[in-house]
Amino acid sequence: MQIEEWTAKILECDLEQDILRYEVTGSKTGPDGTGEHNERFVSNSRRVVIEPKMWMVNWSLRYREADLPDDYQVTWRTLPLFVDTYEAPVTDDPAGEYATRLVQGLANSEHTLKLIPSGDGPVPVAAFRVYCPPLQ
Repeated sequence: MQIEEWTAKILECDLEQDILRYEVTGSKTGPDGTGEHNERFVSNSRRVVIEPKMWMVNWSLRYREADLPDDYQVTWRTLPLFVDTYEAPVTDDPAGEYATRLVQGLANSEHTLKLIPSGDGPVPVAAFRVYCPPLQ
């Protein structure tokens, strides 16, 4: 898991033949594969999955009777579902409970959390809560 910006650059768009080909590149991963709008895309790194129903470009262009702009591309960012560096909240009430979500969205299986102190002194963590949703 990492924060990254992604770009899908359109390589070919032919409305008459219903063709839309694209390449996906990550800001950290680099070039990560090419795909077509009517097939499920899984990038080489397996970090990006695009379902065919996510592409509405050809339909939209036909509906609007428009052409695709030159150098058209789509960008998005992956955002973390985790805390990379834990910082204890500043509090007025030391008896209060101040929960911080460290990670979410993991597969319902065994995981290891490693805490590495970044300085001298105690690590300000009193307890951990682990939620395990029911298996489906």
